[in-house]
Amino acid sequence: MRRRLILGLLTALGALDASAQVQNISAWTLQTSDSADVTVGGITYRNNFATPLTVTTTVGTYNAGTAGAGADDVFIRRNTAISDGVANVAGQGVMFASASGGSATVLGTYTASLEEQLLEGNVLNATFDTFANTTSGTGIGHNIERIDFVWTNGYTVIGDEVLIVFNYDPINAQDDFRIAVFTGIDGSTNKLPTAYANSGVLVTGTNYPDKLPLPSGNTTTPTTGFRTTPADDLSGTALNRVDTGTNGIGGVAISLATLGISAGQTIFGYSLLSGDTNAASAANLLDFTNSTLYPTSTPNADQSGTTDFSTFGGRIATLVANEQVGPSEWDGGAGATNQWGSLNGSELNNNWFSTVPAENNRTPLRDSEILFGAIPNSNQTVDLNNSVEARKLTFDSDVNYTIGTSGEAFTITLGDPNKAGLPSIEVDNTYREGLQHKINADLLLVENLAINNNSYSTLCING
Repeated sequence: MRRRLILGLLTALGALDASAQVQNISAWTLQTSDSADVTVGGITYRNNFATPLTVTTTVGTYNAGTAGAGADDVFIRRNTAISDGVANVAGQGVMFASASGGSATVLGTYTASLEEQLLEGNVLNATFDTFANTTSGTGIGHNIERIDFVWTNGYTVIGDEVLIVFNYDPINAQDDFRIAVFTGIDGSTNKLPTAYANSGVLVTGTNYPDKLPLPSGNTTTPTTGFRTTPADDLSGTALNRVDTGTNGIGGVAISLATLGISAGQTIFGYSLLSGDTNAASAANLLDFTNSTLYPTSTPNADQSGTTDFSTFGGRIATLVANEQVGPSEWDGGAGATNQWGSLNGSELNNNWFSTVPAENNRTPLRDSEILFGAIPNSNQTVDLNNSVEARKLTFDSDVNYTIGTSGEAFTITLGDPNKAGLPSIEVDNTYREGLQHKINADLLLVENLAINNNSYSTLCING
């Protein structure tokens, strides 16, 4: 039975597709900016900024900047009982892309604290030997045992989300780490996890072999590492500044299904841990001060201690729509090239392009996820010349979209009971706030509909 629109925010139900567990990121799109240089603690920061908008794996393209899906807090969990020489220093190693290895001039951005840096989203910054408790050579040891990214009010899973992690390393190498999702936090200011969904996933270097192009166009860059003290304050004098060689950045996407989470479930964050953590059970992950479970002798000489996380953390990514508005702008006029297209998808139509290039310029079919994006540069009216079907409509642009005409005979059908989860309409704000999107055509639903406005734009449903 088909039914008309039920307004309201509905949580998607059904099982997640766990077939793609740990996905190598083979490509990304970056948004970049540059601010004035600043010198702090003997380091000159060029304040170049680069953050991923999308990442691509064999599963598809994910929106790395999904609105509303960013952690609001991060905690660096330390075992202050460590007494292994330099490891007892409550500082941390940080690393930056630089003009030359070991240079006191780095490309990334300055922040006052490591926590702020971890949430900033700049892939030109990184932690250095994150979980190493002992030091040798040019490495840096300290007492970090776990990093927790927290959603204080929780995040309810829709169905296709992944967590994204980037790591710097020499070409043909990547480090190991463990990642796990927690489903509760206590009421303290430290927001400690109270339960993990499972013991997490051990990500190894073989899971993400590719190096991604940096703003320079190169896949490698000289890097500079150093320690700052005290604790997580980055404003102090840079100590132990070293040339950390030529490194590239690789990335991995881990499905929430693999981490023990189902659609409709609420999570409160995730943890990054050393690869040598004793993860025999989910309960083992709770006490980071237990040296039996969290070894305090993790060396920087193996892949467990030397992970250099790019500071693009605390992000949940969703699959980008597999059909996007194409380079030919809509103008609301007559003619096939200005209309949505035919229901059977056979009609060539220059308004669409696909994540599957062979499907470019063909009308989206049933179960298509459609992105009304930022390629056009003026407000757009999308005419229907047939009744059409889709799985998901996402508005994420810097122009207004109007879909269909009120009172016309053509409809948009949403839903497919044979697919896991619910159909949805999303409004995101990657490009601009304050937009006014309208769906004037009637919507026909074959199941409940999730409507998520993750922005300060409006969505008017007039059908």
